[in-house]
Amino acid sequence: MGVRFAFTNRCVAMDGTLEPPAAGSTGAGAPALPPAPASGPGPQHAGDGGSSQRAGSHGQAMGPPPVPPVRGPRRARPLRGIAALVGLLLMVLALDVVLGGASPTVRAGQAAWVARVAGARAAAQLPRPGWERLDAGAVQVVYPAGHRQGAVWVRDYALESLPRVARVTGLPVPVQPAVFIVHASPADLARTFGWDPQDPPLGFYAAGVIHVADPMTWAGDRETFARLGPVPHELAHWLLDRAALGNYPAWFTEGLAQAVDRAVTGFTFGWAESCPPVAWEDLNGAFASLPTDEAYGAALCVYDRLVARSGPGALARLASTLAAGRPFAAAVRQVYGVEPARLVSGAPAAD
Repeated sequence: MGVRFAFTNRCVAMDGTLEPPAAGSTGAGAPALPPAPASGPGPQHAGDGGSSQRAGSHGQAMGPPPVPPVRGPRRARPLRGIAALVGLLLMVLALDVVLGGASPTVRAGQAAWVARVAGARAAAQLPRPGWERLDAGAVQVVYPAGHRQGAVWVRDYALESLPRVARVTGLPVPVQPAVFIVHASPADLARTFGWDPQDPPLGFYAAGVIHVADPMTWAGDRETFARLGPVPHELAHWLLDRAALGNYPAWFTEGLAQAVDRAVTGFTFGWAESCPPVAWEDLNGAFASLPTDEAYGAALCVYDRLVARSGPGALARLASTLAAGRPFAAAVRQVYGVEPARLVSGAPAAD
């Protein structure tokens, strides 16, 4: 069965090697929904073996992802307060460059990231006709009217998964809640981002907001949703994005998210045990253009090799270093003591 990953390049150029992102958009996605069989229940989860291996190509969103209108019982924070917060953060980033504590190129990307995330989250929380909201402390779920049950499933599993993902990664849970937008169906989610509704994703992270398809329309029951769904994967993207202020390459967040899937749900793709011989320049600078198995297989492989060199807390230290404005390769050298380019298959052995 074929499947597509929903993915767009990250917002910051690391060491000048990453391709620029689609205008106003950053994101990363979980596996897509395989085509339904002619008969029988919903999608099968692919692993290292079995009859339903997941493979395919990953798409790239063109332009900023649209954010559905929402309505809820609580009004969002006043836009003036959000603008003031964004202005303060931008000032801090600029001062850090002036004082010599960060790369100007990285800080410019992070300034754009701050504005983009603040805008996307504010838009998602604005009350609009036809949309409702569930607030549950660390999680906020926006959903279309008539899809409350699916939204409750998303809320409950996100609340269960968030502390587990935080423990696995060692990344801090932000004070602000994780914002989920539930779309009416996988096809509706695909159409929202301009993708083929016949090849839809189940989840997608973009600019501080996690988009998921209503699990009632494809999973059928909570167990299937937990086993096949994108929630832990997308939460991993969100935690890294917030902790590093958007400063990391695409392959790194996809390697992390796959490792989280493996640890939290036991799910792995067919390529999980392989280390495809992908050139560092392609992995780090042209990730979205690589075949899915090569891109995601190499991403997980290099991520695992980094983890093998470190003890507990290394990822949190790396994220903190990245948030401080260090280029990715320099931050990896500082925290892990290795040049990341030497970890790809076919490169000279790392020290």
